[in-house]
Amino acid sequence: MFVINKSRMDAVALIMLVLLPFTGVITMSEALAGFSDVNIILIAALFVMARG
Repeated sequence: MFVINKSRMDAVALIMLVLLPFTGVITMSEALAGFSDVNIILIAALFVMARG
């Protein structure tokens, strides 16, 4: 979905965050593990600042 660029990147990320655990590809704890990393929070904050 990122490659064809049909929808927004944040929407694709949220869809995959919900879809992958429900299909059994990854567990819910694996899906949410990235949010505990400080670097991910920094990158998300940079996206917000760049948009502003």
